[in-house]
Amino acid sequence: MNAVDTNVLVYSIDVAEPVKQRLAEELIETLSEDDTVIPWQVACEVAAVLRTLANTGRFTGDYAEAVVGLRTCFPVSMPQLSTLERSLHIHTRYQMSIWDALLIAACADAGVTRLYTEDMQGRPTIEGVTLVNPFT
Repeated sequence: MNAVDTNVLVYSIDVAEPVKQRLAEELIETLSEDDTVIPWQVACEVAAVLRTLANTGRFTGDYAEAVVGLRTCFPVSMPQLSTLERSLHIHTRYQMSIWDALLIAACADAGVTRLYTEDMQGRPTIEGVTLVNPFT
């Protein structure tokens, strides 16, 4: 199972980064809806980033509509109650930000084995989730 992080989704529409935009678009096109999810946290982060980009003129669409549109590409996975406890364990064990730990925990709880992200590249696999940078 795959998941896509906020940065990859945002790059797919950000014309200010044409190389990363092309790579993100190509990745998203190759991922199967049956084998890919968008973690709930990522959907929320995309909304915040798109709103900021809209305020600066780098995104001209309706940010809320764009986030809802994500569900037409991939299902959104909701966190479980155990995700919070697991994220605290990951945060402490791997000395990473609580937000990154929450994402890893949500992915692990959803059965994700591959997270496409530009972040957290210091460790290739955490809690069974392999981190893949699609821009390298």
